Formats: sequence, structure tokens, C-alpha cells
Amino acid sequence: MKMLYKTAKEKLKGSHDYSHIERMLKYAKILNSKYKGNWKVIEASILLHEFTKNNPNCSKKFLKGFSKEETKNVIHCIKTHYWLKKKYKPKTIEAKIVQDCDSLDMLGAIGIARGFMSAGEKGLDLTKAKNEYKYKRFGVYSKLNLKESKRIANKNFKFTKLFFKTIDKEF
Repeated sequence: MKMLYKTAKEKLKGSHDYSHIERMLKYAKILNSKYKGNWKVIEASILLHEFTKNNPNCSKKFLKGFSKEETKNVIHCIKTHYWLKKKYKPKTIEAKIVQDCDSLDMLGAIGIARGFMSAGEKGLDLTKAKNEYKYKRFGVYSKLNLKESKRIANKNFKFTKLFFKTIDKEF
């Protein structure tokens, strides 16, 4: 696991930097204390999801010491971590936790800041950024898998709605 932490710290930059991983791990600990998934799978999936998302199968090379079933579950978690990929639905508790943690980090002040950072990384102008990230932030709340995730998200979702209501008035 040390190698996964080292690799994540070295590879991740910008709106999907290592602080994103740290926040996801914090949320995952809270959710996993209630839902009792395989922590090893959850932790590895969170550490790998950003730099293996375009080719989840390449995660295998990082998963020495994982059983075939755990490796398969990590790959499933990575494939399903982003709620907008309707093609893949989380089927395991670990995948639901990972997806919800990624979604939780899209809400609130940090989530909004990350969204606008990402827009800058993509070269979007402010209007396109506002519209894209408003759509994504508003949609993510209703797609949370777990009751506890919605409870955690409530405060940040209220702030997110207020922010976009305010910015819409300023446009």
C-alpha cells in the first residue's frame, strides 16, 4: 500500500491532486465504519482511481498481494467511480462507497473550487465552466448511493446551491 500512496502523491496534480485523495479517504473511513466493506479494496481504489481511470485494467500491476476477487473489485470500483458514466453502475458496497466519496468531494466550497480549476485545465471560459459544473454539482447529490452519504452531503449541497444561485444572478 505504501507504493500506492507514493505513486498517487507523485502522479496527481491540479484539480485531481493528492488532497482530493485525502478527502475521499476521510469520507471513506466514515462510510466504511457504517457499511463494512473491504477497506483494502476501498483504499486501493481511491488511491488508483484518478490515474488509472482511462484504463482500469492497468491497476493490476499495482495490486500485488491482492486476491483475484479483490483485484476484480478494485477494477470495478475504478470503472464505476464517476457517477456520470451511466454505462457502469456500482454493484459492490466498496464501489458504492468509492463513487459516493468521489461525489462528496464535488460539493461545497472545495468541490466548487475544484470544478473551476478543472474548467481552467480544460480551457473552458467562465460561462461554460459555470454551466457545466452547475449541472454536475446539482446532479451528483441525487445520484449518491448510500443514505449516510446524503446525510454527509446535506450541508455542502446547500452551500453549492447558494453559490450557483448567487453566480447566476451575477451573470
